[in-house]
Amino acid sequence: MDTKHIGYQMQLYVALVRAGNFTQAAEQLGITRSWLSQQISGLEKSLNTLLLHRTTRTLRMTDSGERFFEHAVAMESLLEKAQEDISSTQMGIKGKVRISCPTAMASVLVVPAIKTLRYEHPELDIELAVTDAIQDLLQENIDVAIRVGNLPDSNLKARLLGRFHQRWYQSPELAEDSDDQILLPWQTAEHANVLRVNNILTAAEMAKQGLGRVLLPDLFAQSCCEQGLLKLVSEVEPEPEQQRHVHAIHAFSEFTPARIRLVIDTLLSQFQLSQSNMD
Repeated sequence: MDTKHIGYQMQLYVALVRAGNFTQAAEQLGITRSWLSQQISGLEKSLNTLLLHRTTRTLRMTDSGERFFEHAVAMESLLEKAQEDISSTQMGIKGKVRISCPTAMASVLVVPAIKTLRYEHPELDIELAVTDAIQDLLQENIDVAIRVGNLPDSNLKARLLGRFHQRWYQSPELAEDSDDQILLPWQTAEHANVLRVNNILTAAEMAKQGLGRVLLPDLFAQSCCEQGLLKLVSEVEPEPEQQRHVHAIHAFSEFTPARIRLVIDTLLSQFQLSQSNMD
């Protein structure tokens, strides 16, 4: 097979199929109709197969032509991403990145990472969605999502950022023998005196007000403890089941753009920094 010009011919083939006829495709490409026809014929000869059924006015792909079109579109997409990656590296990281994260990870992980990114790469357009709902990355157009806990099997790519523990915290003013608890929807009650709330920020605020003890990520509770607003209920090490993994996930399959790799690397560095500050 002669592969010397096949990349160029594949691009011409994609343009031709999308245009629907040789005349319109040639005009869009800025080449002559005869040259386009010659290149497509050369492509078919190289592949030793018929790609198109031609009539005077229309084109119809053969079964082989349809399969080849899928490969050609994939190659076109990969080439565009490669160009974007090289361009970003040479000219500085830029472009839009939409990040999603749960409430507990926003202030302690994602916002500090965004601050670093904005300072070092001001042309990066970042949009943050803070939600405790599990979003569909493709449907919601999310580039990077922070997920806490075990990940379900999927085609998404995941990178472990780190781990944290959940521990019980309470206001210094709350009696040590109090069994009042403030629980989030995914937590199980151990006592009868329970207040339920659906937001971790509100749960922490309720605990500060002395309404009960609350199970919080240690990363999240650190600043409250430093300010004297909360304290550990017990210094005893938490049970293994109270450990949670934190991942950054994305839906880019074969090629991850430079801006996405940068965002995830920055999140990893920020998580490591937050952990070291707790030591």
